[in-house]
Amino acid sequence: MSKILVSIENLNDLNYYNGEYDGVYVKLTPEVPVDDILTLIDSGKQVFFDFCALPANHCLGFAKNLEKDVTFVVDDFQKAIFIKTVRKDADIHVFYNGYDDMLVPFLSCNKFNITIKYTALAPERIQKFNDAGIKVNAYIVNRLDEVGVLKFWNCPYITIDKNIKP
Repeated sequence: MSKILVSIENLNDLNYYNGEYDGVYVKLTPEVPVDDILTLIDSGKQVFFDFCALPANHCLGFAKNLEKDVTFVVDDFQKAIFIKTVRKDADIHVFYNGYDDMLVPFLSCNKFNITIKYTALAPERIQKFNDAGIKVNAYIVNRLDEVGVLKFWNCPYITIDKNIKP
């Protein structure tokens, strides 16, 4: 069963988050008040923090200081390694724009998951990831029919634009 995350970029976007979603996908910048966002999100919800716009040393600081269990999304392996040094059990998603057959063995042996642009996905690719124990987050879907297709393909997570509803 697919979990639906809504993408937010600031505290004002939390107005779109009304409890109907399984979680949120937060694009972090140095200006985003992480603690404020965490207190406003229901504790039972999944939280993905996108560290792609932050330097690696910021990722390390956030990972050390976050007390809640969150999923980290990074765009390079230095950030992933930094996070793993302070949170060995961290759920880390590597952000990837496209698809490459080498992704599955690489992610699997490093125990990383993937956040990937949904246009790079196909049912057989999702199946390869699922078979290898890699959680897939299809990023960022902006049409309801695309959400339905990704659900049909058994995509574990689907991040949607805040302006559509599942």
